[in-house]
Amino acid sequence: MLNAITMRLLPLFLLAASAAFPQSTPPPAPNAAGISWLHVHLIVRNVQAERDFWMAIGGQSPSGGRGVVLGGTDISIGQGESNGGSEGTAIDHVAYRVKDLPGLLAKVEPAGGKVLPGATGKTANVTSPEGVKLEFIADPAIADAIQQDHVHLSMASAAQAQEWFAKTLGGVRGGNDSMVNIPGVVLRINEGKTPAPSKGHSLDHIAFGVTPNLTEFCKKLEAMGVQHEAINKAGTSGRGFTYITGPNGIYIELMGTI
Repeated sequence: MLNAITMRLLPLFLLAASAAFPQSTPPPAPNAAGISWLHVHLIVRNVQAERDFWMAIGGQSPSGGRGVVLGGTDISIGQGESNGGSEGTAIDHVAYRVKDLPGLLAKVEPAGGKVLPGATGKTANVTSPEGVKLEFIADPAIADAIQQDHVHLSMASAAQAQEWFAKTLGGVRGGNDSMVNIPGVVLRINEGKTPAPSKGHSLDHIAFGVTPNLTEFCKKLEAMGVQHEAINKAGTSGRGFTYITGPNGIYIELMGTI
């Protein structure tokens, strides 16, 4: 649990972390486990073409960072070979509420994406040039043109996934049995067949910030029997990152002071 002094210092730490890890959207205050949302990480062959697509549908260039900010979500884009798109993997897609759904859909294919079959006046699914799936939900009442709604996970068991996120990252069950809340993001879980692991696909992983210390948090993970990869330093900043693998192969990056 975080004490009162730590909680007062969190905004300063998080802003420093955002500068160190090229995070452009200030992270929210963390939960009691010290966890808060950071970003979605893509692995694509053509970074420029992928970035152009996200910019065309409403993305903005981050200040002091890389990638794109879309609807309050940081999208980090890395270059590499992937095993295909995100649909059917543990991190199936990212969902947004949009003010003008027809207008947004008209931008998808000229930007190199694809509108998937089944679109209605209320919802639509699309893919980016390299197969990252996005869900758009019509909501004319929102203030901005587009805003983050949730990250959609595919899991063999929603209950087991919720239990894992609660125990490991302090996640809180949402309004129904298919949601987990972590500061800055809603994880919506679709229960069904076992998905492909996300690692190595175009939507490779999701990232969370750890407060106050990543090394100490990893010791807690070890005590719980959760394996993590080696902690890597981020330059000379005194901060670093590691990865863990959650239920059904959901790949997760953890970042913080070491």
